[in-house]
Amino acid sequence: MKKLLLLLSIALIMNNLISCKKKKIEEPELTKSELLTAHQWYGVDLEIYVNGAKVDTRNFDLSILFAVNNDYIYYNNNGDIVNTGEWELIEGNPTILRLLNDDISTKPSTNSLLYQLNKMGRGNEDFSIEKLTESKLTIYQESIRQVRSLQNDTIKIVYNYKK
Repeated sequence: MKKLLLLLSIALIMNNLISCKKKKIEEPELTKSELLTAHQWYGVDLEIYVNGAKVDTRNFDLSILFAVNNDYIYYNNNGDIVNTGEWELIEGNPTILRLLNDDISTKPSTNSLLYQLNKMGRGNEDFSIEKLTESKLTIYQESIRQVRSLQNDTIKIVYNYKK
C-alpha cells in the first residue's frame, strides 16, 4: 500500500511539473504614435501618379524624426535641418499625419518635401498614412490638378521611408 501511495504521489507531482507551462507574455501592439516616434525615418523614394498610373520615381533623401512631444525635424543626408514643427495624428480611414510648420515664412530647401508639395500647388501639409509598421512608413497626398491636358488630373505623391 505504501508503494502504491508513493507511486501515486510521484505521478501526481510529475503531472503537475509537466503540465505547468510558462505563460507567454504578449507584448501589447504599438500605437501609431509609438511607431512614428520609435526611431528616425530615412527617405527612400517618392512616386508620382497621374490618374492612377505611375509616371515618375525619384530618390528622396530627406529623413524625419518624430519626437514624443509632437515636434518633428526634417533633415537632409548632410544633417542640415530643412524644416521643423509639430505633428499630430488624426485617426480615421485613412489616418492623417498633419505637419505644422514652426515658421511658414522660412523658405524650405528646394529638395524638401514641403517645397515639392508647394511646387505642385499644394500648401496643405496633411498626409494620408498608407502603411506604418516598425520598419516602413508610406505617406501620400492626393489632389486634382491640371497637369498635361485641359482636363483635371488626379495627382498622388507617395513618400516611402524606412527604419
